Amino acid sequence: MKTKYEILVSMLDDLCDEAPAEYKKYHPTNEAEVPKARGLAYIHLLLKIRFGLRSFKDREDLITDGTNDGGIDAYYISHASHTIYFIQSKFRNTEQNFDGERRLASRILPR
Repeated sequence: MKTKYEILVSMLDDLCDEAPAEYKKYHPTNEAEVPKARGLAYIHLLLKIRFGLRSFKDREDLITDGTNDGGIDAYYISHASHTIYFIQSKFRNTEQNFDGERRLASRILPR
């Protein structure tokens, strides 16, 4: 039986596979690049599930992660509720770190 972390990593790898070939940062060529790709896929996962953005390119347009991003990794604007969401994320790249950083869903997701 897979652990929760293994299931998450599998989902993130599937999201990386959705990226068109020209988005090379999602297609790592060595093990050192895998955590960065999964970290970006983690943001895609949030945008896909929380805001219903099914298109890879639509999600990618909202990701700001990089140098001088002011700590904001992505954003989403809800025109229906007149709300701007600023997203900051951190993907724990080992199972030990993942299990050691448990978060309650009620603290992460708005009600």
